[in-house]
Amino acid sequence: MTNKSSEHIHDRLSILVRLDGFSFLAQNFEGTVVRRDHYDFSEKIQAHQLLEQLDLAFQAFDYLQYDYRKVSVVYANELFTMIPEALFDESQLAEYLKFNTKILATDYIAHDTIASQGIVNAYIPFANTNNRFFDAYGSFDFYHAVTLLTTHALDKGAKKDSVLVHVSKTSFDMVVTRDSKLLLANTYTFTTKEDFVYYLLFAFEQLELDHETVPVHCVGEIDTESELYKITYTYIRHLTAATAQNDYLLTLLN
Repeated sequence: MTNKSSEHIHDRLSILVRLDGFSFLAQNFEGTVVRRDHYDFSEKIQAHQLLEQLDLAFQAFDYLQYDYRKVSVVYANELFTMIPEALFDESQLAEYLKFNTKILATDYIAHDTIASQGIVNAYIPFANTNNRFFDAYGSFDFYHAVTLLTTHALDKGAKKDSVLVHVSKTSFDMVVTRDSKLLLANTYTFTTKEDFVYYLLFAFEQLELDHETVPVHCVGEIDTESELYKITYTYIRHLTAATAQNDYLLTLLN
């Protein structure tokens, strides 16, 4: 599968796996981005259909078949739950997840640790794509998207309430922190811009956040010209958004 010619050996490949598409980021040994591509699906698919789409992506982008010193994969899905590290027992992974997601007997459950905050994120990666990546690259690292976002939000060390929202085509992740502690990490599926702002405001209500004063920073597939931003700004006064970036999550790996 891999091409072992020296001209086709790069430093790092980062891959984002979602149920509505893939993102790829390849870097050379100097850390310069040499390729970044997105492979969007026409609609959100089921997990068992990912392997077929991944094979098509491998055919579309030949550099995915090169050798890399380091390969990292990020899984973005709602199949996760956060656990205080003091209460975490690796032998009980299914018990933590069964209350908020359907678990199959064949599901592989992984976990990430945010050691600085004493938090463990237990989640279900997509096993079929994991196997495909192993066949292509050998060993690789993988993480859950919300682990990266939570770590990023907490590392900022905000002393007041702060909200980070990562947007993709069919879902958004929301991380809320207060005094450098995690209040909420959740993923919401939406279809319309009204769905988006409803879930956001509902979380504000449940956490008793003031939408007039609490800052909300949006990243991912959103910018100040998007309909999502415009409707949200109607209700959230301290709202900012970076330039729309499909592979924002992959940049957090660097």
